[in-house]
Amino acid sequence: MESITSLFYVDLLLSLMQQEHKFKKLAELPSLVLWILAWIFLALGVFFFIILALYTKYGRETSIKLSIITISIGSIFLGFSLHFLLLNFGI
Repeated sequence: MESITSLFYVDLLLSLMQQEHKFKKLAELPSLVLWILAWIFLALGVFFFIILALYTKYGRETSIKLSIITISIGSIFLGFSLHFLLLNFGI
């Protein structure tokens, strides 16, 4: 009886190891969703910083509140895009 249960556990362990190997293979592939989100967030981050540059150059009066909001949103988008790109490259 013990040999049957030990064989069952060995078989179960081998099965789990094979499944883990499949998941590791999937993790090595770059995710298309993350890749697309990274480029969208990069474009949005650059867009917000261009808006900030144009606003500070051609704006009549400088609004500190608008500048802080634009810098924050642009930084968040650029940070997430860098994070997603690094995830895709496996770093």
